[in-house]
Amino acid sequence: MAYTEVMQKRIYTDFNTLRRAHQLMAVQMDTQLFLTLATNRSMSLAFMKHKTHAFLARMAEHMLGRNWSKKPMTQRMDGLLYVEHEHSNIHVHGLMTKPYCNLVGLQLKADETWADLCESGSVVIKDIGDVEKRSEYVTKEAGIYGFFERQFFMAAA
Repeated sequence: MAYTEVMQKRIYTDFNTLRRAHQLMAVQMDTQLFLTLATNRSMSLAFMKHKTHAFLARMAEHMLGRNWSKKPMTQRMDGLLYVEHEHSNIHVHGLMTKPYCNLVGLQLKADETWADLCESGSVVIKDIGDVEKRSEYVTKEAGIYGFFERQFFMAAA
């Protein structure tokens, strides 16, 4: 007898396990900064990721010089990035490493850099505080189908 019943697509629903894994990654990376890049306008998820990578590249170039991309990742800002509200008020939160500069200098350069990339936007960089709590906060949309596949990316990628 042939098997004719259609199998249901299995959707991963144990979001708490994924969220915990992201907490562990943030701790193991020694993240020290909490980054928020807001656009205050509409844009696609892909364009937001592009803008975020451009922001990080410009920051690295400013801090490390023209050949920043040839420097080891330990000298560059790295981290876990999460896009939120992709359909309204899109913004990115990042749990970031702090390889260079003091926080005030970093914020000043970040303001200038993000303004060049996104005129209407704003950027906030602050100490991460409790890494596990911050990780919970940035993964609060984990219940959205495809969140980790679509809305999560790494700074180094």
